[in-house]
Amino acid sequence: MTKSPEQLKQEAEALDAARAKRQAYVESVKVAINSAPTDPNVRIVLTHLMNACGFRESPAVMNENLELTNATEYNVGRLSVFHDFRKLMSAETENIIERRAE
Repeated sequence: MTKSPEQLKQEAEALDAARAKRQAYVESVKVAINSAPTDPNVRIVLTHLMNACGFRESPAVMNENLELTNATEYNVGRLSVFHDFRKLMSAETENIIERRAE
């Protein structure tokens, strides 16, 4: 069934509204994450997230010279959570979180 021009216009407007809402959400997350230089609580949470996701560990799991693919896939998935946050971080926030003494 073909759609009328009005229906197409409404769908396009709905997509634009959803896109704008998503962009506003991403911007608010960026502001929250990049408040780490001034907010010690954000530093604590991001550092804990980095450690829990295994950022400094190798995702590969070996057992008697055999790679355990299920465990490796799990570790890569866990690591990708921190990488999603890392994409939103400024360079200053990355330096504070990743180069912080443990």
